Amino acid sequence: MRFTPQVSLVLPMAIRGILTIPGVTAHCSDGLVNVVFNSDSHDKESQFSQMPGASNWLTFAFGTQPKQIPMLGNDKDAVDKAIAAVNGPNPPDYLLTFNEPDHDYKTGKVILHPKEAADLIKPLLKSPGKNTKFIAPVPANQTSSWLFDFYNECKCRDFFAAHNVHIYRPTVEEA
Repeated sequence: MRFTPQVSLVLPMAIRGILTIPGVTAHCSDGLVNVVFNSDSHDKESQFSQMPGASNWLTFAFGTQPKQIPMLGNDKDAVDKAIAAVNGPNPPDYLLTFNEPDHDYKTGKVILHPKEAADLIKPLLKSPGKNTKFIAPVPANQTSSWLFDFYNECKCRDFFAAHNVHIYRPTVEEA
């Protein structure tokens, strides 16, 4: 995953998808190149160290290990944990806010409606720390109005240093 100001696409990895992940990250252009681990069964720090082109890594859980981008959960406890991390002695470089709040894959329902997410993130907006850059919420459906509606509710578009885009298509050409 590659983050650049205002846009982030996973295309560099998708285009080089036939190569190994370490090979992909070694060939990415300068900037924030991120590796996503979908499983907790691997030694992520060891795997990350074998990817010389990667800047950071993340999982689908909150964590503050070296070079890890924490992912904000969908409740008040998660927001409180994020506030403590970004204001603590070793704040993360980045924090990914709500991941796919517009779709629960188990139920097919919305996890957080834009107004709920805007209300939930307000304490973090008021206490953002000094060094952490924030990545905007990333909807599962990139063509939905969820993010636009969220911004209208929270009036916080300028709070985010980067955007992430999930593109779920079967081929690189379709993406």
